[in-house]
Amino acid sequence: MKKWKALTVFGLVCALAAMPVLTFGASSKEESSGGSSSDGSSSSSSGSIVAGSGSSVIQKPTQVTVDANGVQTTGAGTVVNSENGTIIAVPSNGVNAAGQAVTSDANGNTVIRDQATGSSVTVVVGKTADGKNSTAGLSQQTISQFEAIDTTKSMAGVLPEAAGYTVQENINLNVYDTATGTAVVGTQIVPIKWTGLTQAMNAENLMVGYYDNATGQYILVPIVAIDYATQTINIRVNGSGTARIMTR
Repeated sequence: MKKWKALTVFGLVCALAAMPVLTFGASSKEESSGGSSSDGSSSSSSGSIVAGSGSSVIQKPTQVTVDANGVQTTGAGTVVNSENGTIIAVPSNGVNAAGQAVTSDANGNTVIRDQATGSSVTVVVGKTADGKNSTAGLSQQTISQFEAIDTTKSMAGVLPEAAGYTVQENINLNVYDTATGTAVVGTQIVPIKWTGLTQAMNAENLMVGYYDNATGQYILVPIVAIDYATQTINIRVNGSGTARIMTR
């Protein structure tokens, strides 16, 4: 993954399908009502793109992109890797692996709603609820660890189970109660679209490492479901943190 601290997030993305319907690759055509980008995608507003420390490009938070499979993403929920063009994002339509509705709010942030309870959480990518940088409040030791992971592309130094795996992408997830804006600690199923996902990746060679903000611990989080058609991974997290997709 690239410089995590530059991942002020925004951009594109995807909804969750239970089974593959179409194969969606990094070069798949995106369809929307706005101008086209260099990867063949188009969006509902032009929005300038700004490189961030060689690791991300930024688009307008409320910019909406819909791919060929009907998967919708917003600029606020997307990180585009400026080095290889891959995308990692939280989808803003459809449902997650738990069957909960996935939508977006007026700011382009993803909202996951539990129809059974009527409650919902808002997932803010790369920023805290009040708009501060997602690293605010982290210790210098943690920041140094993030930088080391970034440089070596390995979590083995903080997560022994990750030995032999290479960090491909990361995304910072800040999970809040939609009604109160307070940080949520508790199980959440969060869909993540990563255009680097291929059918060759499975439980034998794919894992997701997670820095849990609440506990200050690095853990492996369960991959609940993989949809190769939409290149979506559903992970189970216990609240806010930074997810790193790893392969070997």
